[in-house]
Amino acid sequence: MINREPRSDVAGLIPPHDLRAEEAVIASCMIAPEVAASVVAVLTCDDFYSASNRALFEAIGSLVESGSACDLETVAARLRQVNRMKQVVDGERGMVALSDRVAAIGNPLDYARTVAELARRRQLILAAQRVAADAYTSKDDLSVLMARSEKAIGVATEAAGGAGSDSLLAAGLELARTLEANVQGTPTGYAQIDQMTTGMQPAEMWVLAARTGMGKTALSNGIGIRVAESGKGVLFVSLEMRTTALMMRIVSARARIPLQDLRHNRLTDAQHSRLQAALSSLGDLPFWIYDKPGATLRDIYTEAQRVASTVKRAKLGLVIVDHLGLVTPATRGGNREAEVSAISRGLKVMAGKLNVPILALVQVGREVAKGARRPELHDLRESGAIEQDADCVIGLHRPSYYEANKGRDCDEQMRRYAEAIVLKQRQGETGIAQLDFDGQFVAFDDARPY
Repeated sequence: MINREPRSDVAGLIPPHDLRAEEAVIASCMIAPEVAASVVAVLTCDDFYSASNRALFEAIGSLVESGSACDLETVAARLRQVNRMKQVVDGERGMVALSDRVAAIGNPLDYARTVAELARRRQLILAAQRVAADAYTSKDDLSVLMARSEKAIGVATEAAGGAGSDSLLAAGLELARTLEANVQGTPTGYAQIDQMTTGMQPAEMWVLAARTGMGKTALSNGIGIRVAESGKGVLFVSLEMRTTALMMRIVSARARIPLQDLRHNRLTDAQHSRLQAALSSLGDLPFWIYDKPGATLRDIYTEAQRVASTVKRAKLGLVIVDHLGLVTPATRGGNREAEVSAISRGLKVMAGKLNVPILALVQVGREVAKGARRPELHDLRESGAIEQDADCVIGLHRPSYYEANKGRDCDEQMRRYAEAIVLKQRQGETGIAQLDFDGQFVAFDDARPY
């Protein structure tokens, strides 16, 4: 809620406001009452900086809600009825002067949006002041203080980002622009997956689910590198593997050097040449690795914002989180399902705030390993909220993994065969995309003909 009276910032600055825009909104409602309903849908009386304008708009809003006209006479009558006329500067004479002073009015909604934006700015300033005061005086633990501060700022930023509902006309125009631009989302770089999904759309949360050892990190690496090669920035949040280990996998796939050769540093001259070439080409890509163990959602969001501000020639196009189960919850002590649900929901909200897709890796239950079967939606470990929050869920399956564990040999085709199973897709059908897996490089490629 915005402070009821004008006040100065702690630095002596006057909070942002525009009295001319406020007066234009009030006058437009009284001069052309037919636009009042549209303005009331955009603003509340608390969005006005001036106490006088707040009282006027509160009267206008109550008249609109009751279905009454809101011209100058009826607004004045309403103010007298609720004993609020004394709050209006110069009373009825002031109302007449205001209408005369703002005789020529442009688009009332433009003024209304200006008033709303400045109100959100004041909300953010007030929230920041409260956070600062709390940090000076609170005796609580730092984790509690940080959680409270994050919530306070979050309320203000959500209010700032909250848009009104769109009419079918506005939504239709946006759809037409999207179709005309042939927007297909951020491609994963894997042909069959992209054909089934048309790519990862902004603000979507994708989930890549598989049991341990199936290749989740390898496939997400492949997607991230392909996205970066398309010119979009990528942030890879590695909560399980350190940067050097992750880079070793990326280089192995890129240079086509067996991972074991890299790990033991037993490279031939030809492999050394390929290694240098791979490092050179990878260094030019807008790809960042963030390997902070125990990172919270706030840590990830802050880093994503930093990377987004760093990308110069392209926008941030993808955030990969490896993996969701290792994100540290904001508060501990609750049951695990509630913690995972909060993290899942937080990633979905983060995708919307950043307006980029987020790819979250998720472990599936042990029942998949026991049954040596394809993963299913109900296998998502620890929380059903992941399935609900995700816009797309892909399960990764390699039949040869189970055959090898049973001591059975497979031919080359079976060893390389892999499936990316689209288990859920809000905007499309489910199905199986075939991939090719090369174990010595720990890399996935498009399925090749045999």
